[in-house]
Amino acid sequence: MNPSRVEDLDPQLRRRDFLAYGAAAALLPSISRAGAAEGDGLALGYCREPSGVEAATRVVAAERLAAGDPELARRGVRVCLDGLAGDPGRLGRMGIRGLDLTVRYELAEAGCGAVDFRAWSCRLLPVAQQGSASAFVVPADGGLRIGLEVETPLGVERREAVLVAGGGPGRQKLRAGRYLIAPGGVLPRRFEADASEPLIALTVEPA
Repeated sequence: MNPSRVEDLDPQLRRRDFLAYGAAAALLPSISRAGAAEGDGLALGYCREPSGVEAATRVVAAERLAAGDPELARRGVRVCLDGLAGDPGRLGRMGIRGLDLTVRYELAEAGCGAVDFRAWSCRLLPVAQQGSASAFVVPADGGLRIGLEVETPLGVERREAVLVAGGGPGRQKLRAGRYLIAPGGVLPRRFEADASEPLIALTVEPA
């Protein structure tokens, strides 16, 4: 397995499969970009799935949810990445050249610590193109840690978020449902499937 190529990673790979790599996984480098500068935290919006004749659903900041779901921490989560919706040209006009979304796997049981895997990528130059939709299972007993690496002419900046199954002010909560990431930094108040504002959409459900 070549860890530098996302297409080599089985999107249905489960925790027991990662543990099976054991010491070999400890020797693999993280496939998130080396040298990415740490930026501000990554804010996620949460909304329930549209249904019926609803054209849009209300978006709530994940940190404003009352609490997460402890059952997800026990069972783990299945993450379905839909990719980038909206007009990618808006990101190009903001100077964003590329995006890489990473998810952290905690491999303490195998003596490997934590490893960040690139789950999805998008390049905006010279032609906008992005990775296919994917689904994978992640242990969430320590929370779901998501990273977004944003490439601009000035370099690469990494933003991170941790969704927790508990509560507490200022903490982003982990629940089943749809989460939105705004690469431009501003989350909409409502989510519309045909909106032009570029958003990364992912859905969380019990594993």
